Amino acid sequence: MSKRDIKLYRARRLGLGGLVGFACGKLFKRPFDSYLYQQKHYYEKLPESAYPGELGLWYKAMTGRTLENIDNPVTFNDKMQWLKLHDNTEVKAICADKYRVRGYIEQAGLPDLKLAPLLGAWDRAEDIDFDALPKAFVLKQNAACHLNLIVKDKSKLDIEKTRATMKTWLEITFGFEGMELQYLKSPKKIIAEAYLEGLDGNLYDYKIYCFNGAPAYVEVIGDRDLVRHTGYEAFFDLDWNIQEFATASYPIYPKPPERPKNLDRMIEIARVLSKPFPFVRVDLYNLDGEIYFGELTFTSTNGIGRWVPQGTNERLGEMLRLPDGQAMK
Repeated sequence: MSKRDIKLYRARRLGLGGLVGFACGKLFKRPFDSYLYQQKHYYEKLPESAYPGELGLWYKAMTGRTLENIDNPVTFNDKMQWLKLHDNTEVKAICADKYRVRGYIEQAGLPDLKLAPLLGAWDRAEDIDFDALPKAFVLKQNAACHLNLIVKDKSKLDIEKTRATMKTWLEITFGFEGMELQYLKSPKKIIAEAYLEGLDGNLYDYKIYCFNGAPAYVEVIGDRDLVRHTGYEAFFDLDWNIQEFATASYPIYPKPPERPKNLDRMIEIARVLSKPFPFVRVDLYNLDGEIYFGELTFTSTNGIGRWVPQGTNERLGEMLRLPDGQAMK
């Protein structure tokens, strides 16, 4: 993998028109959304029959490896790619949707699992009632990653600029790059949630890796600086024994975090939520002793995590039993 390969991959999907638009945006200091242009002019025109080939091209650009074992995957990362194409189910689409997943949690019967209170949901940016929102809140696109806006003081917010941003967010269909197809099926909304002090990245994030409905490992990420993209991570088994592997996304904690008092309950919550899925990562927070739901992640690191040490990718792959299925169902 090289930055040049990634840039070349994305440039080819922009095409000549997109490259001209990008250059003009730079030259005349006009906003140009490269992803949205690729979506409208390339990805949305792809037939579903082309998705496997597109996935292979993306994988090669991102990892430097050819996705040779897609029909008989062995490693955890390669099995993630298989699941993208062969386990694209409606329940996954519901659970990847930050709005609809609330119904899934309610049906699962987990009354003690907290969620950030929902303040509103809108199909159009023009309908967002900012006057009705409190001083602090969070805006999100329901079926995407990284489309979040934390507002701590509404009086300092440029309402019209924010409304224009939300309008753009509603045009974005997240998931084409890397074929994370679970995001493609959801009707897009802007949702507003209550801002909870501490749930903005500055506390421990417990990511529970579940294989075929059984929790196996807990990844802890914390001490994060969201501006500088720094932090620490560590993996534990269910008895809170630290593991020797990691994703290399962050440095390993020099001193492992202590076992949370309600770890057993978090594991049980993950077991309930992960029951229908070959693989899912159940992301939870622990705020003042209360367990809060984060999200359900089906394609952890988009299936291209840099697992260390060598052999970890294969060992995790052995733990994941793939279902029988048909592509694109």
